[in-house]
Amino acid sequence: MMVHFLFSISPTFKVLIVFVFIVIALKFKTPLGLAMLAGALAVGFWFNMPPLQILKSLGLSLVDETTLMLTLAIGLILLLSQSMSRTGQLQRIVISFRRRFSHYKLSLATFPALIGLLPMPGGAYFSAPMVDSVGTEELTAEHKTAINHWFRHIWEYSWPLYPGVIVGSALADLTLGKFVLVHIPVTLLTVVFGYVFLLRRLPSVQTTAKEVAIDTKSFFYESLPIIIIVALSIILGVLIAFARARLLFFEILPDRASLAIALGVGVLWVWKKNKMTTPQIMEILKNKTVWILIFTILGVMAFRQLLTDSGAVDGITQSLADKQMPMIAISMFLPFFVGMITGVTVAFLGTTFPILMALIAAQGLSENLVSYTVLAYCSGFMGTFLSPVHLCIIMTKEYFKADWAGIYRLLVPPAILTILLALGLYFLYLKL
Repeated sequence: MMVHFLFSISPTFKVLIVFVFIVIALKFKTPLGLAMLAGALAVGFWFNMPPLQILKSLGLSLVDETTLMLTLAIGLILLLSQSMSRTGQLQRIVISFRRRFSHYKLSLATFPALIGLLPMPGGAYFSAPMVDSVGTEELTAEHKTAINHWFRHIWEYSWPLYPGVIVGSALADLTLGKFVLVHIPVTLLTVVFGYVFLLRRLPSVQTTAKEVAIDTKSFFYESLPIIIIVALSIILGVLIAFARARLLFFEILPDRASLAIALGVGVLWVWKKNKMTTPQIMEILKNKTVWILIFTILGVMAFRQLLTDSGAVDGITQSLADKQMPMIAISMFLPFFVGMITGVTVAFLGTTFPILMALIAAQGLSENLVSYTVLAYCSGFMGTFLSPVHLCIIMTKEYFKADWAGIYRLLVPPAILTILLALGLYFLYLKL
């Protein structure tokens, strides 16, 4: 009787219960990768997947192109950040920036925002050491984590290089230009929200006039690896897309190939510029932190795979759509919830936007498409942003050794304001 009851629970509550157990496991210091893997197995069994199918899904998650490229990209990011940190180049960037731009709060926000221009998975881990170097001793680990995570993601709404922006515009049947345009106010105001909630009360530390007297060449030269990665990633992305359309061979290249190549070049540049020796490089490769984070990524991807293969995401999406809730409520809650449980922008877009667009058309609301798109995208991204399985927040938290409760205490207020902003834009765009 009890077993029948447990298996008859709605998909939404099943996933929520699994999340609760993952959080409890983390409280008992269980490694996140292991907790996510256990959660993936629990989802598989609870959604009646045969054991062999569960094993097959786990295997597929490991060899999936997205997982492989994600692991490669994040591995290279870790290698790059560790190399720049060990050689002192990261510190030199911070020092040259603070001498050129002496405002403390500006420095804290600018580093993650600059790195955020490059849509690299787990990129927050790259900017975390910069925020750490700039931050004073009085700034808590939770505060540094919140600042890094918030300003790293201000571009996710309107920067046309982000996969979420590209996929979102395509699924909503809006031109990329229009999608970007209607979301620009969100990017601008999230900067304001970040300042008000995360930076405003910090002391206005200024460097001396003597420190400011330095030319820009030092900052530019020390930042070359980052500039190379951003520029090369964009250039290669365009060239590969162009070649794919004309040459059959290039179709086999993975979607994130340009980013991986650019990161590889950036790593080699750092090694050559700083004359790193083989023993120094091997010491970084042996660092257990790198391998723990890679295992975490594999656990997260396994969890995502089982959520999809078990039918959990489809079940949650369909059950919410069947409840005949008002379209405005579905547009907010459905993407937010799926974003929260997957921690991946493209995941909430791919699972919820097709249903939302069909419901909008069925209810004769197509003329309000822009309003619903903005509301759904911002709500979904806030779910992704706050998700405990979002790689950026996981990696930043691990870097700073921060506490989950303290992080959310700082991030939830501006996140709520962002959703309210999206709601305001929804009503504004209805009238335009």
